[in-house]
Amino acid sequence: FQWLQSPLFLSIAVFLVIGVISSFRSNSPVLGSITTAKFALWVAFAALLAKSLKTLPTFFLVVPVFASGVVQSVVAWTQFLLQRNIGLQFLGEQVLHPDLAGVAKIEAAGTTLIRAYGTFPHPNILAAFLVLALAITAWHYLELSMQGSQPDCHSRESGNPGPINPKSEYRKS
Repeated sequence: FQWLQSPLFLSIAVFLVIGVISSFRSNSPVLGSITTAKFALWVAFAALLAKSLKTLPTFFLVVPVFASGVVQSVVAWTQFLLQRNIGLQFLGEQVLHPDLAGVAKIEAAGTTLIRAYGTFPHPNILAAFLVLALAITAWHYLELSMQGSQPDCHSRESGNPGPINPKSEYRKS
């Protein structure tokens, strides 16, 4: 139970206690209590996720993020090329049209173009997700390429004894 003594846990616990106290003093104690309970559930979910991620291979985390990035990119490109939504409202796609008020647009050379939304509520959120997906994928690719680029120079098959180690059987006297 060392995590009980961590500054992060103590900060979250103090925040939750303040949330509980303030929810009873608010104009709507029920709404305040529900909000505090939702925050507590998110904290518990994050703690469980962090614990399970330690045991899960990174491959199982990177592939879904990469695949989601590819799907969002295809949806976004299609929206931009067609200049309208593509009928994926059941996945959260916004209703898009250049003449619709509230749709993010670009004015270029006298033409109005809509910005791609993907299945997100705003183009900036799509951009943040795609940057994050690209960064995670690039990080994983670099990790794999660094592991693969270092030959096993300490193996007996390579004939290279590696660095001089006093306990090594390959050490020449």
